Amino acid sequence: MNFSERLKFVIQEEKMTQKQFAEEVDMSLRAIESYISGRREPASKFFVKFSESKVFNKYLVWLLSGNVEPGVGQVCPVFSTQNTQETLQSVGKKA
Repeated sequence: MNFSERLKFVIQEEKMTQKQFAEEVDMSLRAIESYISGRREPASKFFVKFSESKVFNKYLVWLLSGNVEPGVGQVCPVFSTQNTQETLQSVGKKA
C-alpha cells in the first residue's frame, strides 16, 4: 500500500471529507486532492501539520511507513475503531 492509499484510509477512518481533513491540517483542498491521487508527494509542511493534529497524529508512523507502534500510541486506521487486542492478533496471523 502506498502513501496516497494510506492517507485515503486515514481520512475515511475518521469519517471526514477531504475538505474537512484539509481544514483540520490547515492545508488547501487542492493539495490534499493531489496527495490522495498520487499526483504530488507532500512536503514536510504537511507532515508537521498532520503530526500537530490531535485527531490524526496517532496515524503518523503508519502513514509514513505502513508500520504501527501501538505501544506508543501509533496505530493504523483499523486499530483505532476495533478492539486493539483482537486487531493485534489478526495482524499477527497475517505476518
